[in-house]
Amino acid sequence: GTPRIVSSFSERVVNPGEPFSLMCAAKGAPPPSITWTLDDEPVVRDSTYKTSQYTLSDGLTVSHVNVSSPLIRDGGVYRC
Repeated sequence: GTPRIVSSFSERVVNPGEPFSLMCAAKGAPPPSITWTLDDEPVVRDSTYKTSQYTLSDGLTVSHVNVSSPLIRDGGVYRC
């Protein structure tokens, strides 16, 4: 069926230099691919952003984005 978000992170304020992680979970068949955006621009995996995604046995796909040392430019609206 159509993929749907079943769990997402809540709004939070993060200070520069304070590591954070966001989680999103979606369900669908076939399992969806979850992408992340920051202010509507794709989040690119690099030394700042680490993303991971895995699918559980019940078909739930879970994705995380980890930001190890955020700068002011890493602030904004994250979406999955």
